[in-house]
Amino acid sequence: MCLNWICQFEAFKHTTIAAGTLCYYMQPVFYILAGAIVLREKLSSRKMLCVIIAFCGMILVSGVLQTGLKLSELKGALYGVTGGFFYAMVVLINKYMKDISPLNTTIVQLALVSVIMLPYCYVTGLFAEATITARGMICLLILGFLHTGIGYIIYFDAVNRLPAQTVGILSYIDPVEAVLLSAFFLKEPVTVFTIAGAVMILGAAAYSELGENG
Repeated sequence: MCLNWICQFEAFKHTTIAAGTLCYYMQPVFYILAGAIVLREKLSSRKMLCVIIAFCGMILVSGVLQTGLKLSELKGALYGVTGGFFYAMVVLINKYMKDISPLNTTIVQLALVSVIMLPYCYVTGLFAEATITARGMICLLILGFLHTGIGYIIYFDAVNRLPAQTVGILSYIDPVEAVLLSAFFLKEPVTVFTIAGAVMILGAAAYSELGENG
């Protein structure tokens, strides 16, 4: 999880948010393939098709087709892909901890990550660069408690209940959410590419689950 976070934010430092997000969301592909190899889950043609459609939708949502990916940003792209790989490993490892409650899993993992990240932040000079304000501290507490703590508890609980391939497919909904929320709250423009990509991602997730379960 530490390596996942480090790589993800390093990706955003070296490349655009769109390119970094696209590369980071190779994670579901890694996870689905790992589920087939490690967990011996059958990789159906339907699931594989949905992965491809969702990934193509992710390309449209990221906006990388409009902005392109410069050679100078390759470092950021590699950080993004590497972060996605480590996050897939986090989810995969949690599949083996079904005897531990999602609450305990979240508390222990986030506590360890916090301790391990302290020397990294010190060595890289992040503490010296940080400017702490009351508003920033409130946002940090909300982000840590609600979006990270509560979010991970719900996510790890779902991981233990669903097949790896299902978790991988549904993970593609995350970037669509990010685009829609940014458009609503930050008034960022939503293009035709964004809408088409969102439809492909949500459609692939629905087809993957409803098709096999219905």
